[in-house]
Amino acid sequence: GKGLPLFRIEDSFRRDGLAIDRATLSRMKKLVGDTLMGTVVKAMSEHALATAFCISTDATGVNVQPIYSHEKGSQPCKKGHFLVMIADKDHILFDYLEKENGPAIYERFRGFNGYVQADAKAVFNLIFADAAQLKRKACDVEHDGCTRTEVGCWYHCRRRFWEATIAKCKVASEGLVRLGRIFELDASWKSKPPPFGPSGNFAEDWLF
Repeated sequence: GKGLPLFRIEDSFRRDGLAIDRATLSRMKKLVGDTLMGTVVKAMSEHALATAFCISTDATGVNVQPIYSHEKGSQPCKKGHFLVMIADKDHILFDYLEKENGPAIYERFRGFNGYVQADAKAVFNLIFADAAQLKRKACDVEHDGCTRTEVGCWYHCRRRFWEATIAKCKVASEGLVRLGRIFELDASWKSKPPPFGPSGNFAEDWLF
């Protein structure tokens, strides 16, 4: 597809003497998407949830234009979200959420035991809840029996140190220097796998 919108691909084919209309191109893309989602992407998701040490996640909003209808005419855009899940070095998954809420996020992490790096947005709270907490917060969501440990985002944390540094706080300036060192070390370890020790638990062997 050359990364082009369908109308440009249609024009390109026409110049080459091949008439393929946008409706056909759309059906082809849907067929490929359905096939990949049901095979490759499904396998990637299952492998990530079963084996990942840490999954980093975030969501971004998108405007979705409803399909034009003669009854309703043109309608205003609806708000949707794309959720990204980065599992170690193995997989990067994108999933569309019609509604970005706790139950929808929970379903994407169902069956995962491990660490989850996310910002402090409330929609992520459910995935760290135990069975009792989940029952209180979302009684219609069944707990999956898994334990996920929340890992905060240093970049979000750094913002507050930066704001305090602008206000001439020396302690905050020292904090920025130390965070910078953490980022440097993290970059140097990027190509290495998590260092598991004798117990097989990263936190027990290396953090404490």
